[in-house]
Amino acid sequence: MNPLLVTPKEFELIIIALLLVFGIALAFVGHRIYESILAVAGVVLGFVIGFTIGSLFGGIIVAYILGTLGAIFLALVFYYYVATAMSLIASAAVFLLAHALGVGLIISLIIAAAVFVIVFLTYDRIVALFTALVGATLVAWALDIIGFQWFIIVVVFFITTISGTIVQWVDISSKKPRPIESGNQPSKIDIVKRCPNCGHVLTYMPEYDAWFCYSCGKYS
Repeated sequence: MNPLLVTPKEFELIIIALLLVFGIALAFVGHRIYESILAVAGVVLGFVIGFTIGSLFGGIIVAYILGTLGAIFLALVFYYYVATAMSLIASAAVFLLAHALGVGLIISLIIAAAVFVIVFLTYDRIVALFTALVGATLVAWALDIIGFQWFIIVVVFFITTISGTIVQWVDISSKKPRPIESGNQPSKIDIVKRCPNCGHVLTYMPEYDAWFCYSCGKYS
């Protein structure tokens, strides 16, 4: 009688299933769940750091207190300020690389500042690309365990990465506020304003507190 709850084969199937499910989820909806994943990572990392410091400078009670505080702190940082942290890391890496290649200090700082702004403003799309790559890697890993040929694994990897990135970018773009079209468009205290570009009458959108031109398809 096997003392284990599952056989090695069943355990392998469980691993494959987890890799496929989690990989596909990351590849196609990674930008929606990455904050929760990072928060969990922050809890684990914060607790380990706090517990280690507490163990070195105090007893077990101090270690658990510092571990708990560290878990809460890093979870909040990873959840709310990860965009800033990632932008700083990217800009610092570019600065060090540029400076190592012999670029002047001022130019390196300018390049690093530009990278910070670009990463910060396009952070959601960068996250989408990164999670699509990680998800595709997990899917490829599962296929490798199953025993697929490397050519099929590579093709699936690229298809998953590209399709996952496209799906996430489309989803990100769809989140941008759009005017609600209706037969009776609201007006703002009977004020008539015209678009400075095309001259058509602007429509006031109370939900955004802005004027929208349906002819140009943009806010004025």
